[in-house]
Amino acid sequence: PFRYFPRKHYLFRQTISISIVLALISLVLAVIVGIFVLRVILTHSQALVVGGIALGGTIVGLINAVQIQLLNALYTTVAVKLTDYENHRTDTEYEDSLIGKTFAFTFINSFSMLFYTAFVKPYINTIDPCVNSCMSELSNSLGTIFLTRLATGSLLKVLMPQINKYMRKRNESKGFTSDNPFTEVELAFMQEEYHVTLGTFQDFADLTIQFGYATMFVAAYPLSTAVALVNNYVGMRVDAWRLCHLMRRPEPRSNEDIGTWYSILEIISTAAVITNSALVAFTATNAINQTWATRVWIFIVMGSGILLIKKFIADYVPDVPREVEIQLERQKLYVDKIMHNIPDDEDEDFKTKQGETTYPIKRTDDDPL
Repeated sequence: PFRYFPRKHYLFRQTISISIVLALISLVLAVIVGIFVLRVILTHSQALVVGGIALGGTIVGLINAVQIQLLNALYTTVAVKLTDYENHRTDTEYEDSLIGKTFAFTFINSFSMLFYTAFVKPYINTIDPCVNSCMSELSNSLGTIFLTRLATGSLLKVLMPQINKYMRKRNESKGFTSDNPFTEVELAFMQEEYHVTLGTFQDFADLTIQFGYATMFVAAYPLSTAVALVNNYVGMRVDAWRLCHLMRRPEPRSNEDIGTWYSILEIISTAAVITNSALVAFTATNAINQTWATRVWIFIVMGSGILLIKKFIADYVPDVPREVEIQLERQKLYVDKIMHNIPDDEDEDFKTKQGETTYPIKRTDDDPL
């Protein structure tokens, strides 16, 4: 019999899940407000001024970077449990729901402080003044976040599988007297599993947030792209070592594309154009002596021009090179002929007339030798 999950139960679980997500988003906003208040207190504290340099902003920046990593990790665990509770029918629906929950939370958690520094803090200098300039403080915050992500991300990727393997090995070795009671297969089984869904999901989530850091505030921190390149290279080598030495052999899966992540990357790239145009027009010192009307026109013209260039490149530069298309068509032909036994198409130019064919046999050949 076909098992059916009633829609009213599905909608009820969706309502519960959305309510919990909104409550957690409210919680993270409260944490961010607490960090704002802490920034104001530490910035005005003379005890944290060493050699004429105010360390309050740097301390709050480190706290914010750690808070982002910690809350993102905790929320990912909650989001997985909520998505499991919703009981989706297909893997695609499951992944789309998980991506939506995770992106909404991590975007607010990761970028709220940066938006505050870029677009709110310049206009409340009497309450929370910027250190040197707001563009400089925004640049320092981005640098701190990048370095913290690089250090904590690499360490956690290496240490957590080793800790989990040690705990499994210790639990399984209870009662054994031999120094090496496990076979190679058993040791491989104790390694951490690279989940076919959640493993790639977490990798895409990290890359998406990093893409936002590298593009949305590049006007304030031009080195963000170079730092992202270094971060990606280190992460690639760490992931390769982790997959080869610390994880079980992953199960291969094929996908048509990256799914909803492509739409999220498109949203971030469009938001990057808007935020950088706003930085140049309203936050940077380039237009500080201009009227508000002039600033608005700078924002509109700059943002519209870059979006038009982006649209032109997206339309006229092919996503798949012609060489790749040829190889894909060739691969499809092989699959059709060998696996699906699809007959060849008849070509009119190479058709031969059917008739009797005779093969005369001579007693001697025509060779003069």
